[in-house]
Amino acid sequence: MGTNEQVMAWFLDTYSMHQGKTVSEIVTGKPVSSGGTEGRREAAGLGVVHLIARAMERLSMEMNGTG
Repeated sequence: MGTNEQVMAWFLDTYSMHQGKTVSEIVTGKPVSSGGTEGRREAAGLGVVHLIARAMERLSMEMNGTG
């Protein structure tokens, strides 16, 4: 938390330098160009939307007009 792709790329680079090889699996949240996953930025927000939709469904609430 509180990091961005650049910070995670630094972690990856520093760790990999100490290992003498690239170890991309050591961190998550890295840029796609460094082995990260496309859609990562949107993933957390999308998960929240799915959770809210599921909760509203269980509470028999409709999303339309709740804004």
